[in-house]
Amino acid sequence: MTEWVVHALLTADRIIEERNGKKALIGVFDHFNLTSFPSVGIPPWYIYISVANLSEGKHQCVVNVVADESHAVLFSSSGELEVNDTIAPVEVIMPVSVVFPSPGIYTVTLHLNGEEALSRSLRVLPLTEAEGAEQ
Repeated sequence: MTEWVVHALLTADRIIEERNGKKALIGVFDHFNLTSFPSVGIPPWYIYISVANLSEGKHQCVVNVVADESHAVLFSSSGELEVNDTIAPVEVIMPVSVVFPSPGIYTVTLHLNGEEALSRSLRVLPLTEAEGAEQ
């Protein structure tokens, strides 16, 4: 049985880390409005993860962005989380660059030690020029 707790799995335009360790998440979002597909030229964006109650030692972490309809993995990043202080949460800031092939629902998933810890939907919506002028 897992005892870890995921405090956050967020997507943002930018993340700034201050010298004192504080993080500022700028432009947290849950969808993209795109004018063309496949999407080309989207600036890199970020995934922020915060996990607590991890036991001391190394933990495998995998983050994927998956197309719901085709199950294609558009982005994947993996690594080890080294935990020395079991009281402090572990935070990960990950830059992401993805080309979305079509509008639809995509899922951001976080796996810890081979188990799915959390997932969230990321909607990718078409934006027409007329809609863009109104917003």
